Amino acid sequence: MLSRRRPLFARDRVLGARLALAVSVSTCAVCTALAAIRGTTAEILATALTGGVLIAVAGLLPARAHARRRALLRLRDSLSSTTPR
Repeated sequence: MLSRRRPLFARDRVLGARLALAVSVSTCAVCTALAAIRGTTAEILATALTGGVLIAVAGLLPARAHARRRALLRLRDSLSSTTPR
């Protein structure tokens, strides 16, 4: 990290979090639609609730990833400002 002067994998974590959220939303929509076509009311409700929980968890990931990236950038800036060149 110090030799590259940028946060290691911070952008990758942000991108992965966004991807996880998008996949969770699309999977929930498709599974709920399939349950609506083929299943009973209880199955539809169970599928929608499970998908909602997954979306909620995946929704927290981008916020955590952005916070971690900001912290790493602040650390890099503070280290570079105190290090003589």
